[in-house]
Amino acid sequence: LAAGLDWAGLIDRSGAMLRSLGLERFNANKLKPHLKMSEQRFSIVNSKKTNEIKVQKREIAEMLRTGKEEKARIRVEHMIRCDFTIEAYELLGLLCELVHERVALIANEKECPADMKEAMCTLVWASHRTEVPELKEVAKQLELKYGKEFADEAKTSTEFVNARVFHKLSIAPPSAKIVVNYLTEIAKEFNIEWTPAEVGLDEQAMATQSMPGPTGFSVQVAPGSNLTQAYEAPVAEIIGVQPPPVVPQPPLVPPVAPRQLPDDAPAPEKAPRGGGPEPRAGPAPDPGPSPPGPGGPPPDDDDDDDDD
Repeated sequence: LAAGLDWAGLIDRSGAMLRSLGLERFNANKLKPHLKMSEQRFSIVNSKKTNEIKVQKREIAEMLRTGKEEKARIRVEHMIRCDFTIEAYELLGLLCELVHERVALIANEKECPADMKEAMCTLVWASHRTEVPELKEVAKQLELKYGKEFADEAKTSTEFVNARVFHKLSIAPPSAKIVVNYLTEIAKEFNIEWTPAEVGLDEQAMATQSMPGPTGFSVQVAPGSNLTQAYEAPVAEIIGVQPPPVVPQPPLVPPVAPRQLPDDAPAPEKAPRGGGPEPRAGPAPDPGPSPPGPGGPPPDDDDDDDDD
């Protein structure tokens, strides 16, 4: 019977009942292992995100190589978010290690030590903004130790929250300047000749505002058939794509029918192969009577009578 009980669910329900009655107390033996587990979990998540970034860099480099700049801008924002998260998790891991080493001091002090308030407020604030469930138990134990007012202040007010962790875990998108800088460094790493396109922001706006939405300038016209020349220039300008240069083609000449010469017209003279004009031939001389051949006709008898 004991083996079939859901002990984890029973303990959670009993803890919730004790908290509702105000009977649950701070337990240092519960806080210390969850701090250590949170630190290890941060390390595991950071390792996974680092491997994910390596794959994303190759994909973004291929997008820049093929001219898909707008898609690369969107994809690099996710990579920047992963970088921000890794950085914040590294800091939270250090804070967990600090609190873990000073659990004895926390257990013996009634009020929160002044030099520990930022660390503990940051852990409570980040407990619902991370992928580490163990950190929620840490925040619960700190709330049991210092009261609900302390926990509510840490969750809502950023006065004692680490500024770097607050910035890296915020939901605000990265600035346009950071996006362009990331894309530039990726292009350098993969030896890609790439120049960022204009985004319509001045230098100050690039540093303070996020990247504008895509306009479609990097989307090819007729990507399936690749017949971009079938579209006129005004249509291409409307969709924001520069058409490829049109190569002028020679005009089509209709075939000319041969000229009909009259029957009595002389035949056209042929040009000699040597390149010079062929001399015009005169009348052929009279060769006279040809001597009879062996099979020719007999001589005429009238000639013999005249000689007589």
